[in-house]
Amino acid sequence: MKKLKLLTALAALILILSLASCATFGTEQESSEPSGIEILGTEIVELGLGESFTPKLSVPDTDSIYLTWTSVGDAISVSPDGVVTAHAIGEGTVRVIYTKGGVFSDEITVRVIKKVDATPDDTPVDELPTSDPYVNVSRSEFYEDYSPATNYLDAYYRSQHGFLSGSITLPGKEQTTAQNRPTQDGMYVKNTEMRYADNGNTYIVCDSNGVEVMRIYKDGAYITLEEVAAYIYAFGGSSSSIPKNYDPDKDASPSGSIWGKYLRVNHSYFSGDTEKYPYEPELPNIRGCGGKLSYYEMDIGTSGYNTGYKIARGTCRIVYGRADLNGNGKWDEGEIYVFYTNNHYNDFTEYLNYYNGWGKTFGNITGGGKYNSKTNCNPTPYVPTYTASLVAPAETIVVYFDFKRLALYA
Repeated sequence: MKKLKLLTALAALILILSLASCATFGTEQESSEPSGIEILGTEIVELGLGESFTPKLSVPDTDSIYLTWTSVGDAISVSPDGVVTAHAIGEGTVRVIYTKGGVFSDEITVRVIKKVDATPDDTPVDELPTSDPYVNVSRSEFYEDYSPATNYLDAYYRSQHGFLSGSITLPGKEQTTAQNRPTQDGMYVKNTEMRYADNGNTYIVCDSNGVEVMRIYKDGAYITLEEVAAYIYAFGGSSSSIPKNYDPDKDASPSGSIWGKYLRVNHSYFSGDTEKYPYEPELPNIRGCGGKLSYYEMDIGTSGYNTGYKIARGTCRIVYGRADLNGNGKWDEGEIYVFYTNNHYNDFTEYLNYYNGWGKTFGNITGGGKYNSKTNCNPTPYVPTYTASLVAPAETIVVYFDFKRLALYA
């Protein structure tokens, strides 16, 4: 009997130790931190020409020193903050390397395809071109009785032949500013209303009252400040969609180009390094000064910019940052800015996302500094705006504020 009790006690002890061991192992498994990195979602992504997207990752610190992005193939590129952009039909690979707690990596395949939506949602079908209407049309014939493009397909076909979609009038160096610029709390209102049609291929530009003024078409070609600024605000990205008559190469020549005198050049990274260029004002949330947003620059050509044979780039640029940094699918504070400088980065004026909507100029010359001087300079800081949505319902014009929900005027 004693032997039986002893065996029973030993069995119970073994069972307890076994359970304790299992419990301890389970706790260790649950508390251990996950290692490695993974690009979430499908392993193959399809993009249309000019489109971009930001892959989502399995790690929380998606914008840090531990991440490095690379791409393989001419069809795509990837920015330092992970924005993938489609440049040519074909296929490429995007890879991310993660170095926290080791060296880990993952990659996806990106296929670039041609996407042409043949049915804009607000253009009568009988007004749409069913085939390319500009075949065998000469440049002189096209511009003889010129009018801007009327829909996305019209703009798309024009671009295949090097024909503009927007105004052919060269802009002046000074931007034209609306007389009526809504304000709130002493700041100019930056319009957060982004109106698209034609499955996202058409951007509707309103005036300061929220009333439609013009339309900008993706894949179109534009030269005026207002049209290029609106195009970038609507379609731009860290290294993505730009008007079709823009060549990213600063040294591109109009000779032999299908765009001729309407060719525009330059789409390059803008560091915003205020230590190297102390006369430049610091742009908001810019990566070069410790922010998270990568900025890019592109030329605005005024009188004398392009003779048809040679380009003199001048001092006028659009400088912008546009990226969905937190990947939530909408434009939050600090994720989209478009600026204009007509004096080579000494001063900047913010585009407020409506026709002739420009904010208050800030920078070196504004502050009394000397042009491009690294010693006699006094750049004034960025002038903040009040973000709000310009809306024009029916007969009444109202501005509704996204955050405070107040009516500005009626």
